[in-house]
Amino acid sequence: AENPLSRALPLLYHLVASDALRGRVAAAGAERGEEAPLLRLHEWAYLAGFVPLELFVSVVHPHLLSPRLPFLPLLATSVYCAVGVHYCTGLAYAFWAQQRQRPDIVEEGGRRGQGAAKPDYRSRDSP
Repeated sequence: AENPLSRALPLLYHLVASDALRGRVAAAGAERGEEAPLLRLHEWAYLAGFVPLELFVSVVHPHLLSPRLPFLPLLATSVYCAVGVHYCTGLAYAFWAQQRQRPDIVEEGGRRGQGAAKPDYRSRDSP
């Protein structure tokens, strides 16, 4: 009973998150007058790679390599997920850097081209 549930929950999460993201991406693209895809081709390929990974972890490894290499499924899953985490971190950093360079972004104060006031980190005792 645990195995089907542990496989169904990520699938259900994927379906709900995809639907929510599809709506937000479409709304953001409509604001800019363009149609943005939910994911790029290589991102879809990465997500599709979880299917062979799951087949390896659930079917191939237990029947062929289990006695000799019991750690291999965890290693393969960890490395595969680490690639995705590093990609997403780099993408988030690139997005952040791109947004900081655009002068037309409206900041909290509502002014264009002028960033929000930077906080003063000096102590009150300094001149």
